[in-house]
Amino acid sequence: MGSIDTTFDATYPGDYSVLLSNRCGAFVDNVQLFYEDCSNIYAPNTFTPNGDGDNDVYRLVSDQDFTFFQFRVFNRQGEQIFASSSIDVAWNGTSNGTVSPIGVYTFQLVYSSNLNRNGGKYIKQGHIHLIR
Repeated sequence: MGSIDTTFDATYPGDYSVLLSNRCGAFVDNVQLFYEDCSNIYAPNTFTPNGDGDNDVYRLVSDQDFTFFQFRVFNRQGEQIFASSSIDVAWNGTSNGTVSPIGVYTFQLVYSSNLNRNGGKYIKQGHIHLIR
């Protein structure tokens, strides 16, 4: 894929050839672009839903304007026990109204935001330690 525009937005990592020319001559160089995760999403690894007012809910924190957001929490058996389509909705440590046991849970976040001009979706995964 090529471009003769004066600017080019490279949206994928990889090797790009750059040709700069004017009436005095031309210059060719190769540029290698790497993907840098600039998502600015903070996912705590522990929370304590014990009713004391500190860390009682599990909440992701970000300054992004999400265009797509799907956050899911799974128990040790791989069963989905929480899901949200908004960063403003936090998990309170329950599943179907029942208090979830102390343990390690897995989360998966699928998202896209205005930071990504090509509209692609990204996946962030991790673990949550629920302690009381």
